[in-house]
Amino acid sequence: SMDSMTVEAHQRKGLFGLLANKTCDLAKEIGITFIWGFGTDVSERPVIDKVGFHCDERVRGYRFAARKRGLDKLLNKVPSLRSMVENRILRILQKHISQRTFQGSLHTLTEYPMITRNEAYFSYKRYNTTFIIELENVLFWIKLHPHHGIMVGDIEAGCEAQLRIGILAFKALADRHGLGAFTFQTSPGTFTEKVAAELADESFPSWGVCYRSLASEFPLEKLKVTWGDLDTF
Repeated sequence: SMDSMTVEAHQRKGLFGLLANKTCDLAKEIGITFIWGFGTDVSERPVIDKVGFHCDERVRGYRFAARKRGLDKLLNKVPSLRSMVENRILRILQKHISQRTFQGSLHTLTEYPMITRNEAYFSYKRYNTTFIIELENVLFWIKLHPHHGIMVGDIEAGCEAQLRIGILAFKALADRHGLGAFTFQTSPGTFTEKVAAELADESFPSWGVCYRSLASEFPLEKLKVTWGDLDTF
């Protein structure tokens, strides 16, 4: 579910666990073999304890600092003027927009299950106005957010060396134009995560990757994701 809530008068009666487990039973009946999602500090424990989910790995976030234009800091304080900041950032980044097919950082990891990045997937994602830019032959999947700033859903590069060049080019571009920091989040254990950890100015633990097998043959404990796989990205 996108979100779950029990009306206060009916809390502590086991309704969440009852309905969630019935949902899993129905999913299995119609042929769904597993369910997964991002667990927050609020939702993770209940789905593990009450619904039988597992959480073996946690996404990590990486923040890359860059200069923020002083005027933009002021405009962001006025809700009605925030769109001016976003439009300026959009104009600058879209000078580097790419029409290349984007597969992301995980498509070469054949030993791990992951979300299929096909046309149907990106068609679903387009309602959130995301786009791909290219810097130094590295592709970045971008979304702009009024509070989070420049969000990077995933990054595609041919090798570690090229990825370093691309991230440094992005930092230089953001700093030169005063775009502010950009943030990327991904599962640990990939070369993209390794390079991000080396170059980021700040790192932080993020969502747990929670899953429940209904009849799946996938090694779900190895499921790899990036920020772009979050339903609201």
